[in-house]
Amino acid sequence: MGTERMARLSAEAAGRGLDAVAIMPGPNLTYLLGLSYHLSERPILALLPLDGPAAIVLPKLEAAKISTTSLDLQVFAYTDEEGYAAAFRDACAATKLAARTVGVEALRIRLAELRLLEQHAPGIRFIPAEDTLASLRSHKDAHEIEQMRRAVQFTEAALETTVRQLRVGTTERELAARLTIEMLRLGADGPAFAPIVVAGPNAALPHAGPSDRPIGPGETITIDGAIAHHA
Repeated sequence: MGTERMARLSAEAAGRGLDAVAIMPGPNLTYLLGLSYHLSERPILALLPLDGPAAIVLPKLEAAKISTTSLDLQVFAYTDEEGYAAAFRDACAATKLAARTVGVEALRIRLAELRLLEQHAPGIRFIPAEDTLASLRSHKDAHEIEQMRRAVQFTEAALETTVRQLRVGTTERELAARLTIEMLRLGADGPAFAPIVVAGPNAALPHAGPSDRPIGPGETITIDGAIAHHA
């Protein structure tokens, strides 16, 4: 599936005048390469040129996950002692990014990664790739649609079980924790985001987080949660 998605990415990116796409840890990296990493002080960046094998820069302690992908992926790993500058230099050279147009996740990539690419790929040009990635991911295949159906079913089941456990005096934080536990019990990867569980006056606050406030009798409760289930 990863190979098919990469081929579709190449077609979309070429149509938008891109030579390569750079992907940060997050949903797009999982979607394209099947790799799940979190954003941290140790940079991780996948470089996906349209005319050659993909590359990834990452800490050596994270390199074991690469065996989970069947893609032809060049790995440039670094240690804390070495630092990551040389890994970025070698990855930029291997993917021939100098003087090329690269699509980036403008809402996700950090200044640190941009500066490293500029330093080791002279003349590189950046263009936001959100439209490219959105166009790619908006077309769901049968497997993705089935995964979405299952995620909805699991979310509804977790919510129903959680609501049955609700009692006056339960705190917002306790109810949010129960919802997360039910999601995990059903086999989900986890919540797609930290669940919002708020009651009473807090229920009127958009995106408020759960607190230690006890839920009172007759109060309105707002619950916003969803299961993360990788397609």
